[in-house]
Amino acid sequence: MPITSIELTVAQRIIENHENMEHGEATKANKALIATLNDAEALETLKGLMAGPRNQIRHPVHGTTDLWRIAVENFRKRVSTDNAALSGIEVNGRMLLYKQLAHAYEMGLLLVEGQKITDESNVADTRRTYPELANLLYNHHMDDEKGKLEKGTAPNIWAYVTKLFYGKWIETDKLTTAAQRKLEKKLKLAEDRLRSFEIHPDGKFEEKTIFHVWQHDRSAEKYANVFRYLHTQKVAPADVADFIDNFAHQTYGNRLTGIEAKDRWDNRTQPTPKKLNDKTAQKREKQKAAYIARAESMDNGDVMEMAKPEKLPDAVQFGSAIFRVLGDNMVIVGYDAWEPDAYEKHVLARGKKMIDEENQIMEKQKQYEADQHNALLDVNTDLTNRLFAQHGDDIKMLIDAGIKPQAITEKLIEVIKGMAVVQPSTGHLEQFAVADPA
Repeated sequence: MPITSIELTVAQRIIENHENMEHGEATKANKALIATLNDAEALETLKGLMAGPRNQIRHPVHGTTDLWRIAVENFRKRVSTDNAALSGIEVNGRMLLYKQLAHAYEMGLLLVEGQKITDESNVADTRRTYPELANLLYNHHMDDEKGKLEKGTAPNIWAYVTKLFYGKWIETDKLTTAAQRKLEKKLKLAEDRLRSFEIHPDGKFEEKTIFHVWQHDRSAEKYANVFRYLHTQKVAPADVADFIDNFAHQTYGNRLTGIEAKDRWDNRTQPTPKKLNDKTAQKREKQKAAYIARAESMDNGDVMEMAKPEKLPDAVQFGSAIFRVLGDNMVIVGYDAWEPDAYEKHVLARGKKMIDEENQIMEKQKQYEADQHNALLDVNTDLTNRLFAQHGDDIKMLIDAGIKPQAITEKLIEVIKGMAVVQPSTGHLEQFAVADPA
């Protein structure tokens, strides 16, 4: 004998109507049941539907299409109320936000993991689908997101949940026809198909005359990282507020900012490295080793080696520390542990900078030497040309008189050496302490 309606929850009554009434009657009865639910009641009803019977039925329950709309809209009203109550960064205000996020997370879990459907015709083919989330994205004109969701290419499904929960509807009925058409094109909609998530009185979207477009809150996008981290860590919704409030990480920070940074790091996208040939790979490894060796070299003035402090945990192998010198002793006042890759990144950058600077100095020295050599060649060329052009006959006469060419060269060198006399007051060579005729 069926249980009476008085003893049933809203979710159970919805299921009962779905199973025992004709489609039209069930739809009408269930719409009446959910019409006055607040955000907490709507969430509990959704949880009841998704917990067992909803999965057994495997298709939308008659008359509950609007249940998610009510749950989401009621949550948005809560956000508006909470924002008005929040005051700076006071603890009470902070916890109010954390409880709001806990509610959003609990509701989001139903969208993200509530639909695990196994195709009985092929037990090995287990697929995850998101019909409720896809429907909400569709009704918010987020066709690109819906497509990525259904194709399984969504980088972070919680980003779509966040876009749905945080934002507002913008009325565009005052836009010009041209502006409306431009907006329809942007949203990839057919003409006159700008729709509102709100139900038209007669339920006919195509006859709606007020245009709406959903505008998500960009400032709330960071919550997608928070939700994904909570989901990854399998945090229970009831524990979310305390988990966020107590989150502390030496590298990434505390509370929401710390969780967001940690999730971004954990899910950072690494570009697919180009496969190198063996010769290039060996060269890269050799260069990498050279950078690390240069950075860690004891020849550096700021590299010191000392005994490991007893208070430093064995697990801490890399990190940074704050210290103070007291007489002959150094007191370490706090330290931050680093991951191995963070340390390697630091020493590689340090070593590369040192080697690059040394290479720049060597290049400057080489350039200086090259300039000097070129200048010497210029002097040699100029001297040779002048000797032949202006003093060729004089040199021939000296040679005819029996003076050897080497002796003539030695005499010229003595003259050049005699020019290297520095005037103390000017710093110029004595013979060049006049204006350049050029």
